Amino acid sequence: MGMFGNRFDVSSALDDAAYKSALNVGQLSSYGVGQMAAYYQGEQGSPFEAALRKQFTPEMQKQNILDELQKKHPSPDTPEELLALADDLMANGFGDMAQKVRIEATNLINANANVLKATKPSADLYKNIESSLSNQILTTDFVNSYLVHKGETELAKPYNKDSSKYDTYGAYKDAKDAYTSDLQNMFSSWANSYKYDGTTKGELATMLNDDKDMTNRFLEHIGVHGNADIADWMIGQIRGSNPSNTPTGLQVVNDDGESVDIDLKDPEVLKIQAEVNSLTNRIAVENQLKVLMNAPNKTQNMRTKVIFLRERLEALDGQAMANVPIVDATGMEQSVETNWFS
Repeated sequence: MGMFGNRFDVSSALDDAAYKSALNVGQLSSYGVGQMAAYYQGEQGSPFEAALRKQFTPEMQKQNILDELQKKHPSPDTPEELLALADDLMANGFGDMAQKVRIEATNLINANANVLKATKPSADLYKNIESSLSNQILTTDFVNSYLVHKGETELAKPYNKDSSKYDTYGAYKDAKDAYTSDLQNMFSSWANSYKYDGTTKGELATMLNDDKDMTNRFLEHIGVHGNADIADWMIGQIRGSNPSNTPTGLQVVNDDGESVDIDLKDPEVLKIQAEVNSLTNRIAVENQLKVLMNAPNKTQNMRTKVIFLRERLEALDGQAMANVPIVDATGMEQSVETNWFS
């Protein structure tokens, strides 16, 4: 029988014991088969009496207790469940069985600990996933874009003692490092979250070799945890495929009438781009274009902004700006290619 046994086997064992006792009586030299049958009948009585008598034997009372414990602990397979069973066995006088169950619980605890130790990531692995992704994303352009987003255009430029609001380069660097640290903390929070969710070192190693998966997991995490303002900005920038989220190869007419490339790393250009990208309504974009087109004196920054506004329109509805007429103050239709100098 198993640990809990069963009442059928106990009943059968009691019947066997009664039969063997009667058989022994019948084998005595002064007795015979008749005496054996009489003895067995006397021991058992009627079937009802026999069944009732069995319920009050020590063996059946013991089995009744075990039956109740089996109902209470139907399938103990964790250390906690096994220890609870051991406590109940001990409380009901089954010390030997309780000790065996405790040994099983201890063995299971040790086995679980060994598995956990074998699969637990090292501190270096958490640091590796943090640095692997942050080194890809936190480029100089990305950090400068964030500084512009925060209104710290000066920090996105090289330090100039003569024009800077910071008295020393050290103060300038500390201010810039503080913003960079805010971004870095988002990666640290994400990497450390894997310490508490049961992720194994094998799973982390697999993710470490899949940049796309790693990036998606990071964006999902910061979308729920951490600084909401930073998270919203980072998600928008990263989803845009490049830190500045702007097209490349753009040109603008400068104040001397020459066509020059737009420097997408220039803090002032980044600031203009951020303002344009914050526009989500097509009519608002068109209105700004009309104002700029009708301005009597257009600076290079104004012309640059028109370029970005055009790209923003294409991003909003997929319609090329060249096909969208813009009406100036005289009622004449113009396009982005209209002479910038009026």
